[in-house]
Amino acid sequence: MEQLMNKITKIEKDVAMILTLLEKSTSNLTTYGEVSEYFNKTTRTIRNYIIKGHFIYGIHYYKDKRGKTVFIPKAIIAFKENSNETKISMNEETKVTSPRIIHPTASRILQGIAS
Repeated sequence: MEQLMNKITKIEKDVAMILTLLEKSTSNLTTYGEVSEYFNKTTRTIRNYIIKGHFIYGIHYYKDKRGKTVFIPKAIIAFKENSNETKISMNEETKVTSPRIIHPTASRILQGIAS
């Protein structure tokens, strides 16, 4: 019974994604402009998603023969659907693994203040 419920849940998610794709059929979600509009963010923010690794090459986007970034609609939609989970896990990882780095000049200034 549990397997059946899991399959039904998966089918419901797939149908929801198909409906979203149909809604976006006029906008293919392949360009910076289309993706930024879909997320209601600026194109600069979308570029930062790539720079920071939120969008992964080969999963969320690829480069065409001319070197132009082309987004993969299905992956972009899935990313948005899971964005809350992604933000939580990324914040948790950042807290645990990111050491604080202080610029050497700032470090000398702080040492002077402390002494």
